[in-house]
Amino acid sequence: MPVEMDANCYNMNHKNRGKCIIFNQEDFIVSTEMKREGSKNDVKRLEKSFGNLGFDIEVYNNYRFDEIQDVLKKVSQLDHTDNDCLCVIALTHGYSKNMLWASDSMYDSKDLWKIFTADKCLTLAGKPKLFIIQACRGDETDDGVELIASHFLKGTETDSGSSYSIPIQADFLLAHSSAENYYTWRNPDEGTWYIQSLCDVLDEHGTSMDLMNILTTTARKIATEHASVNPLFKTLDNKKQVSSVTTTLIRSVYFSPKSKQVT
Repeated sequence: MPVEMDANCYNMNHKNRGKCIIFNQEDFIVSTEMKREGSKNDVKRLEKSFGNLGFDIEVYNNYRFDEIQDVLKKVSQLDHTDNDCLCVIALTHGYSKNMLWASDSMYDSKDLWKIFTADKCLTLAGKPKLFIIQACRGDETDDGVELIASHFLKGTETDSGSSYSIPIQADFLLAHSSAENYYTWRNPDEGTWYIQSLCDVLDEHGTSMDLMNILTTTARKIATEHASVNPLFKTLDNKKQVSSVTTTLIRSVYFSPKSKQVT
């Protein structure tokens, strides 16, 4: 039991913050035209921002699907008893129905997290398991809409005890760079809107704001501060983006500072 049943926040006071596994797909075996220029800039930001939160970061570049599965299996078999949580980040191409690209083939995004359910990875049971996915979720683009200022604005009964059970699907968070079926934007020189915005917010509020507020602030930053620029192809010009979150977290997540935290 890593945290008491009625606790509002997850226990983030273990010895270690935990693993942050980054799968960076910049080059693809199937086609050189799929190269994701700028992704290395996302990796650098993530290493700094998540490193500052105390995560033990591992980066895997251009892995095949079987290699991704091998890494995840090994991580699931580690002893996470002294860790606060787990974070897995995928930077890649994606399509509708949450399909992602490895270097050699496509796979379902659930393959990233299904091995970490509480019945399969006991030392992460009751701890937050965070999955951040930077990838398109379809080919629809968002035209946005202009907001104009106006002067007129309009249980069940349980018994408490020394032990408790939780659903095996509890304590997961899946953060996506875009809404379902929509495109997501990447600058070849700077990186993706989502990862760069997320790291901006983490750098400023990572140890003081809870994770859901961090992700909400990130979504607002993307939605209000970014628009595509493509004068040669008007169908891709001045488009918008908003990130989205699916969660079964049952408590708040705060990245309270670790004594070994870097600066």
